[in-house]
Amino acid sequence: RDVAVTGVQTCALPISALNTYIHCPRSFYYKYILHLQTPQISDNIIDQRDLGTLFHRVVEMLYMQSLGANKAEITPQKIATFLKNGGDIAIANEIKRAFADKQIPYTSFAETIAFKFTKLLLHYEANTRAEQMAPAQSFVMKAAEYDASCHLKVPFGNGGKLIDFELAGQIDRMDIATMENGEKCLRIIDYKTGGKPTNADSMEQLFDIAAKTDCKYVRQTFLYSLMINDNPFDADTAQLPIMPALYYVPRMVGKSLTPYITLGDNLVTDFRPLANDFREHLKRVLAEIIDPQNHFETKYDKVSCKWCDFYKVCNPTINK
Repeated sequence: RDVAVTGVQTCALPISALNTYIHCPRSFYYKYILHLQTPQISDNIIDQRDLGTLFHRVVEMLYMQSLGANKAEITPQKIATFLKNGGDIAIANEIKRAFADKQIPYTSFAETIAFKFTKLLLHYEANTRAEQMAPAQSFVMKAAEYDASCHLKVPFGNGGKLIDFELAGQIDRMDIATMENGEKCLRIIDYKTGGKPTNADSMEQLFDIAAKTDCKYVRQTFLYSLMINDNPFDADTAQLPIMPALYYVPRMVGKSLTPYITLGDNLVTDFRPLANDFREHLKRVLAEIIDPQNHFETKYDKVSCKWCDFYKVCNPTINK
């Protein structure tokens, strides 16, 4: 929004900021433009972000080294054998290493939850529960905790000026998977250690500020997919279908769990045909964010607003 004054031609935006804007423009304004400080509340057990970091690191080490060393193929049978033959000890050791590697303060509670989540994931992908199906026949790890980005030309104001927007994020996992039908795809996997599974009815809903349900996890995974679509990871994956997936780890005990995303009634088996439509919707929202006429209106919701960090400083009409 300072382009007209400073002449800056490039803007950078983390995915979390985009999610904040679509959730509530006024919250975005307070956090990313006014830079208001929010209270740091701790329960002295573990920060949710630290728990996610711990879990991600443990899974990365297991899949990139223990099970998938030298780009070895990982199958449900291989994971099941690992679990039967000392898997618990290996997991516990990786958790201890992860605390040290990521400099996370140790708590027995965090250790227990990380162990539980790791076991849930491994059992799910090993297909050890009769009521579930493994999400893939096999997979080969390509990357974990991968820093990705994409650049978009976004119109600014009515003068025809284009701003170079960079969006950046970290992809939890990329692998080449052999699916149930025998076909291969590049999976873009986002782990979730909390949250409720949602799917979107349409591309429009993903960017609709007024929508009752904010499908931020789908939008975020699609954005990761766009980054890899526009900037291929390597030659081996450049032509493969891109299949986004959301792994809601605490819910991996459910009978009907599927990590794959539907848009409307259609399962997204390849993001590439959706990339242009997603990109255009994304550019419109980014143009709206930097529009000098944007007043960053409050998205008022009687329930969710009370949990907002900026509740007390927001529009007085909310504080009735």
